[in-house]
Amino acid sequence: MILIFVLISLNLSIQYYLKLNLIYFNTIIALFFIIKNNKHLALSFIFCTILLLGFQARLNFKTFKKNIYQITTIKNFKKYSKTIIEVIDNKSNIYKFSFKNIENIYKIGDIIKIENRKIKLIKRPFFAKLREKYINTLNNFFTTLNPSYSHFSKAIILNIKSEITKYEKTLFQNAGIAHILVVSGLHFYLISLISYYLLLIITNEKLKYLILSIILLNYLILAGFAPSTLRAFLMTESLIIYKLIYGKINLISCTSISFIINAFVFPETLNSIGFKLSYLATIGISASVHLKNRYGLNRLASSMLTTFFIQIFTSPVIYVNNFDLTPISILSNLIIIPLILIFLAITILSLITYFLSLNLFFLLDLINAYIFQTIKITATFFSKFFIVKHHQIPLFLILSILLITYIIYNNETKKN
Repeated sequence: MILIFVLISLNLSIQYYLKLNLIYFNTIIALFFIIKNNKHLALSFIFCTILLLGFQARLNFKTFKKNIYQITTIKNFKKYSKTIIEVIDNKSNIYKFSFKNIENIYKIGDIIKIENRKIKLIKRPFFAKLREKYINTLNNFFTTLNPSYSHFSKAIILNIKSEITKYEKTLFQNAGIAHILVVSGLHFYLISLISYYLLLIITNEKLKYLILSIILLNYLILAGFAPSTLRAFLMTESLIIYKLIYGKINLISCTSISFIINAFVFPETLNSIGFKLSYLATIGISASVHLKNRYGLNRLASSMLTTFFIQIFTSPVIYVNNFDLTPISILSNLIIIPLILIFLAITILSLITYFLSLNLFFLLDLINAYIFQTIKITATFFSKFFIVKHHQIPLFLILSILLITYIIYNNETKKN
């Protein structure tokens, strides 16, 4: 099964990114294996051909028409009665527009039309309405949180980044931890990890994973169905379903399954920077997991290697899009990610105690305030290290590949 998932995802990638039509090629290969009486490979390539035809048809179907967008971020400036909205079009291009006197009229997830500097609501999807109800319910909770970190809680739970200051964005970026400000696969993984341990009391595995999936779906609704959250949800659900069916997780297969679903359901996102970075990062994680299992690396070495592989695999996209790279993230993530895990766990417990015991809530609130302060202090420390500038990335990539080659050679020598 691993082969067929990888084959399909490779075929879809080549057809989309390299603009090569592989339908005839796959048909010929399928006929060859039919003649050779290799049923497994013949069916694999037949399935590839069918999906390529379906994918070609899906690409011809446009999700949004011209001047139609979906809102992903809203930032209100009460002082100037101005609102800045961030939207995506049918090709997942991101745009920003500024309007006056529209505060609280439009919501994240709304389908809108912008023409001649005028904005018009086309449709408010069901999940956007549901998210609005969720946020209204949780509004008092977030208002009660310590103001020193409540904006950070909104960013990683509700995907509301408008209250994050410019200083904090720059600080986290220079420290190599800017990814924690955008709800992504990392957040879904941490939420699923916390939820899984909270559900350990349930002995039925299928029921446990069903409840876990419901929790993740609700987190997706809270996060506003942005492209990054949808990718993360698809990937996490692929892992859960694969685990239930096969009893273990194969990261390459799950990545391929997630890619295939994403390609058919949201083909407009395939060309976005976020999409490329997400899947290249996941492939990097898969490679590091393989090396960890092969050489029996300890947790510390494995964690550092994972971040290093993510940097190597994503650096071509970072270079092409004129971004800088922060090598220090190999170390900063070792400290920050466990802190984020604790922060999220305490936030979930805070939400529960908010309705049960205010005394316990305020204690947890105080702990989270100190944790966020620790995150900022750690980020400040790591932000002072050097950054690989855009023009230096090719050299960084060459040196990184040489280093990885040496590490593999050294471990293979020891193993043999």
